[in-house]
Amino acid sequence: MRLRLLTAVPASLALLVGLTAPAPAFEAKALARAGTLLVTFADGTTAPARRAAHAAADASVEGRLGAISTEVVTVDDIPSALAEYRRRADVLDVEADGTVHALIAPSDEQYGLQWNLQPPSAANQGTLDWEPTYPTTQGQGVLVAVVDTGLRFGGPDGPENVRRDIDYDFVNDDLDAEDENGHGTHITGTIAQHTGNPVNNTGGVSVAGVASKASIVPIKVLDRFGEGTVSDTAAGILYAADHGAKVINLSLGGEFSRSLCDAVAVASRSALVVAASGNEAEGGFVPVSYPGGCPTAMGIGALRYNGTRAPYSNAGCDLAATGPGGDLSATGRLFPRTAGGEDPRNGILQEAYDPGRTAGNGFGYFYDSGTSMAAAHAAGAAAVLLAINPDLSTVRRAMLASARDLGAAGPDDEYGAGALDLARAVTMLQSGNVPSPKEALGYWMVATDGGIFAFGNAGFLGSTGDIRLNSPIVGMARTVTGRGYWMVAADGGIFTFGNATFLGSTGDMKLNSPIVGMATTPSGKGYWLVAEDGGIFTFGDAGFFGSTGAIRLNQPIVGMAPTGTGQGYWLVARDGGIFAFGDAKFLGSTGGTRLNSPIVSMAGDRTGQGYWLVASDGGIFTFGNAPFRGSTGNLKLNSPIVTLTPSPTSDGYWLVASDGGIFAFGDAGFFGSTGDIKLNRPIVGMASTCFGTGYWLVASDGGVFAFGNAPFLGSTGDIALNKPVVGMQLAIDHRSSQG
Repeated sequence: MRLRLLTAVPASLALLVGLTAPAPAFEAKALARAGTLLVTFADGTTAPARRAAHAAADASVEGRLGAISTEVVTVDDIPSALAEYRRRADVLDVEADGTVHALIAPSDEQYGLQWNLQPPSAANQGTLDWEPTYPTTQGQGVLVAVVDTGLRFGGPDGPENVRRDIDYDFVNDDLDAEDENGHGTHITGTIAQHTGNPVNNTGGVSVAGVASKASIVPIKVLDRFGEGTVSDTAAGILYAADHGAKVINLSLGGEFSRSLCDAVAVASRSALVVAASGNEAEGGFVPVSYPGGCPTAMGIGALRYNGTRAPYSNAGCDLAATGPGGDLSATGRLFPRTAGGEDPRNGILQEAYDPGRTAGNGFGYFYDSGTSMAAAHAAGAAAVLLAINPDLSTVRRAMLASARDLGAAGPDDEYGAGALDLARAVTMLQSGNVPSPKEALGYWMVATDGGIFAFGNAGFLGSTGDIRLNSPIVGMARTVTGRGYWMVAADGGIFTFGNATFLGSTGDMKLNSPIVGMATTPSGKGYWLVAEDGGIFTFGDAGFFGSTGAIRLNQPIVGMAPTGTGQGYWLVARDGGIFAFGDAKFLGSTGGTRLNSPIVSMAGDRTGQGYWLVASDGGIFTFGNAPFRGSTGNLKLNSPIVTLTPSPTSDGYWLVASDGGIFAFGDAGFFGSTGDIKLNRPIVGMASTCFGTGYWLVASDGGVFAFGNAPFLGSTGDIALNKPVVGMQLAIDHRSSQG
């Protein structure tokens, strides 16, 4: 498998004018005194009580701010002193003495075009909020590995501290990681561009970077076309960790690879690994690519200038946060700095390299956009923070806890924790007060009368439990943000709640066969209904690509799965017959095979280029990209299989029996089952956690059984329901501790 760079569209470098020779950078002096704390007492705290508090913390009083009941103290052991003060009821707050400085912008001539570094405003919500941290915190002493196309050495505005003694080229297997593409040079500029150099040439061009005092080690794993292999990338990640990198930037991506995620996991023991989320969304929702989706990586999505998700930016529950990425310009990925009609807010401006340019040795200043750029901002921010506090877990926690909440309140699939805010994170670290990031986790259960039961952070948005329905509810679907849901009845009646939009139904039509399921489009702005005879009904932006409604089927349709593009779908019949429409390729079926047991469900893989069929005896039939990892077809089961759930990577799957027996294959972990428990009612469904490290089972009485890191959030097992539960749906899972 090959990996690619993650800019918004393939590279086609644009020419820019004006180069600036480097000038000495301003070096700010840190003013905060080591071991100094500010202790604020509750009103009415007596002098003896204050003295006792200081004695217990082994602190010496240096001064008092009487009007705000705060005393300035010095200590030898900051963590112990902070813990001692914080356990006391008479101490309102304690923080490490920080620094303040004049809010000056860097002297780089084109800094005014770098919206991505400036303080946020009502219009500019996509920024990193870097400027308030300059020039006192610039990442000095932190080694950042840029695993990419390499670095073009010798740029007039290039990074100050490049470790040429340890750079490596895995593409050509030599000691010279020279950039032949330009992508890696642009990424490195965002992380550590020479900053604070005034105008000193006729072109008058210079720009800033996030962590200009950090050290950079370029590691080349992508060739001049921006392509590379998993083996080189994994080797590059491990090389970076072995050579002391504390931040590893991965502005590249592809499909799941166990070797790639294993390399990220090993590197994460000694470094903070930042990876781009991917650029395939095109206005819809596409899962985070790998390595951004690896459990121990920080997957970073891209923001527009106004703080909305960039239309190309992949998203999902494995998205950690977002950073400045820019929108697509009208003419493509790159455009000249001085081009007429282009809006600088469309891209990220840095020095880069154009292989086709002869002037200036190929160097110029380029706008670029993509999740590659967003990840580079996160890597630079991590370097700044690690220079303040070298503890990896504390820095990661500060980055997520300080993020500006965007979209719906709390963490979500579009923005993760929100927009990275470096100024806030610096303040948290300097104060010694880094809270845990906000987390969200919840699920819904749906009954045949449309009763909805919401647990955890899954909001109750409405139900039809108190309405007399013409037909029972047969399924539900979650909106792409998890802030709403649809329910579908057997007559095709549609009921919408939260931000789920009503786009139409068949509730007032006379159907030849009942509806058996629904599926939503990648954009979340449309849905399909499928009937037992294969009739397809489309609403919103769901396209009609064909049906079997006019065909005499051997067996009824039991399910459907859309392709990843939303431009096609598969239907599956009980005998395993597959019917493919639109861009859904026919990859095989069991329609002409004598099955021991009927097909009960199908599932598409995360690429949309393969599918599994599962029979009630646990027989597995795989087609296209869907791998075969095992089955129970040759086992004598106590109870029939009711569903198959793919692992988040699609490199494995769980089979669930009606007695709650769990059969795990591939990278789907076994965390427990109810197979040896006498249940009141049969199991009807399951849901996996975001990273597949736990799961829930639900019974028809709403009893919930939680395993692995899937916590029990509630159930209806002890409630007399009007109608049985038919399924459950994970609403949201954003937890910082899953990796």
